[in-house]
Amino acid sequence: MGVKLKDAGLFGIPLRIVVGKRAAEGIVEHSERSRPEAEAVSAADAAGRCKQRVATT
Repeated sequence: MGVKLKDAGLFGIPLRIVVGKRAAEGIVEHSERSRPEAEAVSAADAAGRCKQRVATT
């Protein structure tokens, strides 16, 4: 998994959503390339953030 995330950074993918163990609870990890830290947010919130980011670019 780490290699795929590293490759995404090299390709310049600006948004990342990681679906992990907490997916059953509706929690995913959201991060942006411009900010090094990731946040645990609801899946709906992560989708909304991505839509907002795409709409503003």
